[in-house]
Amino acid sequence: MAGDNANAALLSVFSSSPLASASALPSESLSTSDVSSSRLLSLASRSERNRLLAYYVPVYLWCENLREEIIKQKKMKEAENDSTPTLVVGVSAPQGCGKTTLVEELARLFRDDGVNCCNVSLDDFYLRGEQQDELAAKHPENSLLQFRGNFGSHDPDLGIRTIDALRQASKGDVVKLPRYDKALRGGRGDRAPESTWPQVTGPVDVVLLEGWSLGFTPVGEERAVSDGGPELAQVDKYLNEMPYGDLHERCDGWIVVQIEDPKVVFEWRLQQEVALRKVKGDENCLTDEQVSDFVDRFMPAYKGYLSGLYANGPHRANGRPTLAFYVDANRTPFASP
Repeated sequence: MAGDNANAALLSVFSSSPLASASALPSESLSTSDVSSSRLLSLASRSERNRLLAYYVPVYLWCENLREEIIKQKKMKEAENDSTPTLVVGVSAPQGCGKTTLVEELARLFRDDGVNCCNVSLDDFYLRGEQQDELAAKHPENSLLQFRGNFGSHDPDLGIRTIDALRQASKGDVVKLPRYDKALRGGRGDRAPESTWPQVTGPVDVVLLEGWSLGFTPVGEERAVSDGGPELAQVDKYLNEMPYGDLHERCDGWIVVQIEDPKVVFEWRLQQEVALRKVKGDENCLTDEQVSDFVDRFMPAYKGYLSGLYANGPHRANGRPTLAFYVDANRTPFASP
């Protein structure tokens, strides 16, 4: 009886989610076996459990279905090769919307199911601090390039090498995952020492690659100038000329978290910085004014690229499966407006 009640509760929360249909799992077949019991028990509040079931579980099941399909296709093409292909999922979501939490929950659900999953961020591939300074000095008139974040401030080749290494890792191979410490240099950030980078041992089954600007498509000089002036045009040039597209092409599928108004990003980003101050200390973090200035540097990119991402899908996705949905100011998925 208790088990029946538990499954009924699961069914109710799951079925009411706007993402339930994305899982491709008949709601009547959902049970506690689809979710790690230890994960559910680790969540103290009902709201946390409901969020897991209504948000993270449907997205996880969508990813798992995609993984199974890719494995099936590989077996059909390479019947004699019994190795399991690595699934790479790109997660494009605005700053502060909870994408890091989403990716961490997905990774945890995969691991609970015995799947070797790791997550990396486009932020991990920022240029080193001195390279950022050189970029800023090269474009002193461009406020969008005075701080990390916009196209041109990353090392996409580092991302490509990392994704390729994860795909190619055989049993026992160790791959280091680059990390970026945003608290270094008084909040301006720098790449963390390689000795501190986490390691993952192959073979790797799933890679989750997330970023606020991941999947943006170059719009060309005329459109960029119209949306953000010559400053955005220079950023768009970097997007077009640097190998961001090659990084995008390495994704087998995409999750696109959408918002109705980019202005909510400031509120979210400020919440993150307040939390970071409690851990790193005020002197190692941005002030409220600096957060406002920081977010302002990304608004032209949101204006220039979000509509194309939402209408046409990620850059060089080439028709690959994409799960797109909206979240509200509380970071909760809701039906498309």
